[in-house]
Amino acid sequence: MKLTRKRALASIAGAAAVTAFPAIARSEVTALSVGQIGNSVAFFPVFAAKALGFYKDAGLDVTSTAFSSGTLVGTAVTSNSIDIGNSVITDVFALLKANRPVKLIGSLCNGYYVDIIMSNGFLDASKLTRASKLVDKINGLKGKKIGITGPGSGTQALVDYLFRLQGLDSTRDVELVNVGVDQGAILQTMKTGRIDGVSFAWPLTMIAETNNIGKGFIEPAEGDVPSMRDQIQGVVYAKPDLIAKKQAPMIAYVHAIGRTEAYLHRNPGKARELLKQYDGALSDPAIDALLKAYMPVLPQQPDIDANSYEKALQFHRLTGFAGPTGNTYPEVVDTNTMLRAIRNTK
Repeated sequence: MKLTRKRALASIAGAAAVTAFPAIARSEVTALSVGQIGNSVAFFPVFAAKALGFYKDAGLDVTSTAFSSGTLVGTAVTSNSIDIGNSVITDVFALLKANRPVKLIGSLCNGYYVDIIMSNGFLDASKLTRASKLVDKINGLKGKKIGITGPGSGTQALVDYLFRLQGLDSTRDVELVNVGVDQGAILQTMKTGRIDGVSFAWPLTMIAETNNIGKGFIEPAEGDVPSMRDQIQGVVYAKPDLIAKKQAPMIAYVHAIGRTEAYLHRNPGKARELLKQYDGALSDPAIDALLKAYMPVLPQQPDIDANSYEKALQFHRLTGFAGPTGNTYPEVVDTNTMLRAIRNTK
């Protein structure tokens, strides 16, 4: 029987229906430490939940730390340095492949929000545009210097996947350059020609375009790679033993994220205001472009659709970031925690 989100959640719906959403008395504040990768837009709800007071409403004192890579977020989670990781699903599969157990407990972005962004110099010389055929764009990357945040990242996974679609090898047919997560430094590196382009998360595409440094070249979340459409990317995860130990605050955290996601959909004006606070590098035109792309992939609530998960799993199996077997939806997604958190988030 094909696993669907409805079937996956229905199996626990009966038990959850009689279990009250765990209330944390406001006088008893629980501390939670969470991590994220830089300030890409997938982690905007983590910031917005605090700014809106939703963590406080849930009885939580949340401390968020920005790491320079998802690998470091994973290390912090599995070493108990932080309680929760807000990251890309690539990092979760990498941890599972290394036999470091974690569970998904919520969603942050229902689209692969990492783009291939190419410099104006490359675009002028190649005569390629975003409208060119995908096969021509991938072939156009051969021999070029493409920035990634670091080895084992979702940014590398995208390059690997695209090259494998054409029978190419990213270890041989392109030069991958580790550029970190500093958006300003990356754009300067591309502007001066030290890299031809970069694989990077939103909002770098929008900033590059509004500053006339480069343009989005391959944008999976916008449908440029049909096989990647509707693939979940931004996720919330934690260690199974810590979920059991801190179940109530974990549920409260995901609840606060879900409440934030629903609020942002209802209040686009407030979303714009908070985005300006979240990323000071965003101009008004960049925010316009970002919101247009981001709102369709911002979850209405933090559930993980089984089909969207399956697309992500197949993507990461092809690129080698996930093992060839296992990692099924029931094995990786903690639907009990997720469903209990979703209650009353609207």
